[in-house]
Amino acid sequence: MQLSANTVERQRRELALQIALGTPLIATKGYGAPEVGATSARARELCDRVGDTAQLLPILYRQWAYHVAHPETRMARRLAEEFLRAAESQNAEGPALVARRAVGFCQYQCGELIASRNNLQQACALYIAERHRTLAFQYGQDTQPPALAVLSIVLWLLGYPDQAMRMRDEAITRGRETAHAHTLAHAQAFAGCVLSAISRDWHSTREHGASLVIFTEQQRLALWHAWVKFYHSRALSELAPTEAVLAQMREALAEVDATGTTRNLTFHLVLLAEVHGRLGQAATGLSVIDEALAQVEAADERWWEAEIYRVRGELLLSLTAENSLEAEACFERAIEIARRQSAKSLELRAATSLARLWQTKRRSDEAFALLPPIYGWFTEGFDTADLKDAKALLDQLGPCETDSS
Repeated sequence: MQLSANTVERQRRELALQIALGTPLIATKGYGAPEVGATSARARELCDRVGDTAQLLPILYRQWAYHVAHPETRMARRLAEEFLRAAESQNAEGPALVARRAVGFCQYQCGELIASRNNLQQACALYIAERHRTLAFQYGQDTQPPALAVLSIVLWLLGYPDQAMRMRDEAITRGRETAHAHTLAHAQAFAGCVLSAISRDWHSTREHGASLVIFTEQQRLALWHAWVKFYHSRALSELAPTEAVLAQMREALAEVDATGTTRNLTFHLVLLAEVHGRLGQAATGLSVIDEALAQVEAADERWWEAEIYRVRGELLLSLTAENSLEAEACFERAIEIARRQSAKSLELRAATSLARLWQTKRRSDEAFALLPPIYGWFTEGFDTADLKDAKALLDQLGPCETDSS
């Protein structure tokens, strides 16, 4: 049925309104808020009705952001790829960079780390501030700092901790240069808090978390405020694991959930389970790990999957030594997953756990055979926690010919 000119004009005006609503809603309520989903879906419907392909790109981005927040990774990935095809077909240089970052982010979430690195590096390399900084007003944030932030995590997972830290610093510097609150919060939450937490740099996690808690509250950025409260509390738990800190972490997770966002939930649950373990609550920690494993399958959020199994193994051992065979299977599963993803840092961490277990079972020769190849692969990061732990264990097991420190 052909629409009247008045009807088309009304729909065009409503489309402009729905698009304008998207950016402030994402910034203040979070990507996964129901309002974001509703306005994005309505904008897509109106865009299809009036045939306005010029407006399609920011709508696709917001639909992607909404689905990646839950996370519905498979749907988000389809939308990111549609977004990239549409941007390239329109020769839209700036949106194509945003789309490539979106594709790279989905690949990271799925544990496809090398493909993710390639897309994120391309998005960062082609970014020119003078031409692309206005993207922040179309898409709710500048594209380069968040891309650099996620790239820092991917580099760490792939086994390049020093490069990851340099990328972290660049992401935060570029975020500050934008003078755009949502961009800086996103970049610092990932590069400052997530990266520091995965690398067990709890001092840095605490510092970034403390500053961001104040900043995100002042800017009324609900999602990022809840996120960084969680990371700050987790960092505090390393100084003093207490029931009070555990309660703070659970309260922060409830606030994240209230924004409609469950992205990174697998990672958050593992951090929570570790604190339960440190408090002598291994059984509760294992229940939390079961939640994380269920989330992996439901959301296809696999970037931290290897560590879920490793932590499960450690919790089983802390519960009773009789669980050693099951724990050994968990460590071996973690190594298998890490190798499949090329996640060298997680492979090293899991191999260290398995070698330590074998040492207690008088299987030191097997332990020593396991660790040197993965430790010897590394060419940087020898002052980081994981490489120090692996080196200390190797020194206990026997002479090490892979000392590159």
